[in-house]
Amino acid sequence: MSITTAFFPIIKYTYGTWIKTRYRLTGVGFEEISKVGPHVVLANHTHVLDPFFISAYYPHNIRWVAGAYLFKNRALKSLLVNLVGSIGKQQGRGDIHTIKTIHQALKEGDTVGLFPEATRTWDGELRYFDESIAKLIKLFKVPVVFINMEGTFALKPRWVFHTRKGKSTIRVKKILSTQEIDSLPVQQLYDVIRSTLAFSHTQWQQKEKHPFTHPKKAEKLEQFLYACPSCERYSTLKSKHTRLYCSHCDLVMELDPYEKLLLITGDNKGIHSLSEWNTWQQEFLGNHLEQMPSDRGTLLQRGIDGKLLTLATRMSVQLQPSEILITLPRIPKGGALHNIETIHFDYSSIRSFAINAKGTMDFFHKDQLWRVRLAKGESTLKYQQWYEKLLQRNTT
Repeated sequence: MSITTAFFPIIKYTYGTWIKTRYRLTGVGFEEISKVGPHVVLANHTHVLDPFFISAYYPHNIRWVAGAYLFKNRALKSLLVNLVGSIGKQQGRGDIHTIKTIHQALKEGDTVGLFPEATRTWDGELRYFDESIAKLIKLFKVPVVFINMEGTFALKPRWVFHTRKGKSTIRVKKILSTQEIDSLPVQQLYDVIRSTLAFSHTQWQQKEKHPFTHPKKAEKLEQFLYACPSCERYSTLKSKHTRLYCSHCDLVMELDPYEKLLLITGDNKGIHSLSEWNTWQQEFLGNHLEQMPSDRGTLLQRGIDGKLLTLATRMSVQLQPSEILITLPRIPKGGALHNIETIHFDYSSIRSFAINAKGTMDFFHKDQLWRVRLAKGESTLKYQQWYEKLLQRNTT
């Protein structure tokens, strides 16, 4: 039993109370789950503190499934395992050990929390995830509690450094019984999961109109928005305070307190929200990948025996139709990259892809873990979105 399980009431009414006040949170519907036995919690993933937001309102401890990269730090690993009781999972990969651990936790009467998207949303909309989550729910044979994170996306989108001020709601959306789960085929269960978790921040703001304010609200937005709709060029967008502008054309837009993009000058192709821009840039990426310029890379690491070995700290990184191409500024004369000038990571051999802290790309290429970090201001998102586009093509 984790320390959190033993001292959960103390933590809930100290740290839990603080976090609800600090982030101006409201919980709705949690009284409905007080009599539910061991179960799985599923929620949309909007904020780095989502597990703590939910746990602050939950009537008992939740063992959250967390990315395995968080367990590489010994101190953090001790906190996650002994205090929080977290369960580690390698992002983007099937993990038999993780599944067995979850199954055992449920058999012992615990509640386990999962984010099917595996990583936080970039635009406030539900990210893609496949039907394997429905198969897992079928396997576990316990009820499922669905939670919507409403407004928490705008508190601190994943590209920003500053927390904004605003109100959010943590809502119990639905409870699915074991009998209901058993009665649904996998595809129908998957459809229920997606439709229940499919919270749209853009639509919510249109209805609720809750302001989220900060004097530097738009800064670092170019880490998310990598293509300009006006001049149709990559890597030309820059941000300052609450504005986003293009360094190549006259496009200037303002990000208002409701996440609405207001056109100041230029042609925005009728785009007025982050989700609309994200949809446009993914379509543009699919049709104009040949125009992609190189990015500046600042870190290249390879996983060896559970550790990350640094191979280079300066290189160029380019997204190409079938691969990620890394070019070193000079040919190394020794070490793991001896006489190697270019490294080709073909997408057909990549089995998982995740963007972690500091904008780093973690992926398994031919069962070898690699980590690539780009310079500040460069967007790693396009690499992941292209990978996911190819993955969906291969599974449909």
